[in-house]
Amino acid sequence: MAPQVITEVPATDRETRAAATEKKRESSRDIISSMEKRVTKSEEAMGDVQEALEEAEPRLKKLGSLKDKVKEEAQGIIDGWYETLNKRADTVQEAMDAMKAELVGEIKNLISELLLYKNVMVSDMVGEAVAPKLRIDVPKPKEFKGARAAQEVDNFIWGLE
Repeated sequence: MAPQVITEVPATDRETRAAATEKKRESSRDIISSMEKRVTKSEEAMGDVQEALEEAEPRLKKLGSLKDKVKEEAQGIIDGWYETLNKRADTVQEAMDAMKAELVGEIKNLISELLLYKNVMVSDMVGEAVAPKLRIDVPKPKEFKGARAAQEVDNFIWGLE
């Protein structure tokens, strides 16, 4: 086989320019078609988002009304607890006031009794001499010394008791 020699034929300026222009046109067409595809995809995605929003709106309204109901119920429960606690606090306060009044009365009675006893003690000391201490004479048993009969030891022990 003989080697083939390929020789390039020089292209004219006009042909070169026409080929470059054609490449640019094809490139621009490709860019435009890809942009059109992207825009189409974006429009489809926006449509899907719009549908999801339309589906979510009634649910959000329902949640809003449920939120209001729960808030009202919670406020009612809190108000009930508040009233109950206030009633209990008032009851405790009344009981404390009653106990305080009773204790103050008792303290006044005790003070008057104490003053009475002090007066009696002072009048007794002034009017009479100090009473002598009473002495009681208790017989003491005899001490045990040495060996003795069992009867005497028994008597000694009984005598101590």
